[in-house]
Amino acid sequence: MRFGPLFFFFFCLTLSGQKTDYNSVVIPDSLTENANAVIRFDEMNIDIKSIKDVTVSVTFAVTVLNSSGDNFIKDNIPYSGNVKIKKAEVVVYNAQGKEIKKYKKKDFRDRSAVDGVSLYTDSRVLYIDYTPLAYPYTFETRYEYTTSNTFYIPNRVFLSGYQVSTEHSKFIVNYNPSEIDLIFKEQNLKTYHIDKTISNDKVVYESSGLKAIAYEQYSPPFVEITPFLHVAPKNFHYEGMYGSVTNWNDFGKWFYENLLTGRDELSENTIEHIRHLTKGVQDPIEKAKIVYDYVQKNTRYVSVQVGIGGFQPIKAADVDKVKYGDCKGLTNYTKALLDAVDVESYYTHVEAGNVQVDFIDDFPSIEQGNHAILAIPFDDDYAWIDCTSQKHPFGFIGDFTDNRNVLIMKPQGGELVKTVSYINEQNAYYTNTNYRIDNDGNLTADIDIKNKGLFYDWRFNRAYNSTNDNVKQYKKQWSRLNNVVINSFDFDNDKNEVSFSEKINLKADKYASKSGDRLIMTINAFNNDVFVPNKYSDRKLPVKFTRGYLEESHYTIHLPEDYSIEAIPAITSVETKFGKYDVNIIQNEDHALTYKRTFLIKEGNYAKEDYEGFRSFLQHAALNDNAKIVLLKN
Repeated sequence: MRFGPLFFFFFCLTLSGQKTDYNSVVIPDSLTENANAVIRFDEMNIDIKSIKDVTVSVTFAVTVLNSSGDNFIKDNIPYSGNVKIKKAEVVVYNAQGKEIKKYKKKDFRDRSAVDGVSLYTDSRVLYIDYTPLAYPYTFETRYEYTTSNTFYIPNRVFLSGYQVSTEHSKFIVNYNPSEIDLIFKEQNLKTYHIDKTISNDKVVYESSGLKAIAYEQYSPPFVEITPFLHVAPKNFHYEGMYGSVTNWNDFGKWFYENLLTGRDELSENTIEHIRHLTKGVQDPIEKAKIVYDYVQKNTRYVSVQVGIGGFQPIKAADVDKVKYGDCKGLTNYTKALLDAVDVESYYTHVEAGNVQVDFIDDFPSIEQGNHAILAIPFDDDYAWIDCTSQKHPFGFIGDFTDNRNVLIMKPQGGELVKTVSYINEQNAYYTNTNYRIDNDGNLTADIDIKNKGLFYDWRFNRAYNSTNDNVKQYKKQWSRLNNVVINSFDFDNDKNEVSFSEKINLKADKYASKSGDRLIMTINAFNNDVFVPNKYSDRKLPVKFTRGYLEESHYTIHLPEDYSIEAIPAITSVETKFGKYDVNIIQNEDHALTYKRTFLIKEGNYAKEDYEGFRSFLQHAALNDNAKIVLLKN
């Protein structure tokens, strides 16, 4: 849930009075290569008349080449109580650039911008429900809105995503430096030759002919490799309040004093109750665990997005009364409970999501951060908790907020701190398996799995799933087995150790295939699904593998009594800068084999020239994971 959903015109693209030829034939071949859509004209004009009077005008026209490009049209315009839509228009053109459909503001539909978990929200959206009749077509959107808030100034993306090019883009900011002072943070602009013009009261960024980028597997996040412009005010107005910041310390101090102070009061009954729960406990972390457990059992997450609620948490007393809140409200509530038992903690902003996004060190702005978590001082570092989760263990935040710069709000000011990381061997998947093959090639197995780190994050929810859902997941996981039957499974969710264990008993028909007097089977029955990415003849993008992980497998394999080993896979070991793969096979005296496998992939950033080496390493692992053993009937 992003703070202030009405300030998220991140991809709003903007206005001009000129007429453009939207005939698709005139688009240069260089812009249609690798493209599902071509943005023909993209202009945003931000006119800051005063610190509390802003008008934003947008013109955005995109030629959609095929159905995969439909997602790039601008068919909705968000707004809220403080964002007023003054003008709105959509015109649709056919392949020849002839107008075939026109929508005025009165033709737009209006609905709440609910997200499925929002209970209260004043966020709304004007939208057009358009179904294309043929491709290519051009969808042109023009609109204008006003707002009195200058806390957030729209940013600029010059490429909207993979497989979309930009023919012409323009970003204009008009402002009076004596009224409001702006700072600009450029990212990858020189690489893409974005032109910049600056005068006393006007800044213009303009680009032409930005080619579409084809998606390549294991590339860095799109935002890291493409042109992006951040804009933020040093002084601003927000919902009747004024502020001035030049660094993160200033920003955090303003936020704490204006949006957090006075919102942590609790009733005497609640204070007495939480003190009773922690009575006799001296260790601050042990107290914090009791408080976190109380919050998890007695509250639930519901989004609240009304007015200033976009950035400010609802009062702790209100959360205590209704037993729900959004990430801001639940974080503030948990902090208030910890204050009541003398445990220090700090309200924290983070850019949450599977892609790790850091707060920019030298660029304080409200556009950074879409989630709130809590930081608790612990051993010269911090323990982190996400107060919206009713299931995660204390101190475990998973891949949603791991390993990124976040902003801690302290009374004396803001502080950028890195959250806990889960990398390489910390993300571990241990398998201990005992399986048996009978004379007909059928398999029965007892499998013990232990998950640590992000594997815990990805699998611990199985403890809360239905039996049918878990059976489906196991059958999908081992879909290479024939007619697999899950006889039983059991879980141990150890929240103290942050470890999730699974015990599964299963059987599968004809795992070993018969060929005359021989049985042939893959020796690695349960962990042989290494993904080998595509081969590129001319790789364009660098390689990024985030987090890394370790898999360790130990199998005891009981062979059918009537068969002997005719051929067995060779022992193999390879170690590169990308990781390690090692397999060892031991023949035991009791007609059994011991199979040991270690597979480590290291997190890292690599040059595009390293891609083939990275791919070869994964290919080596995949091939050896599927190596066969041949048994000959006695």
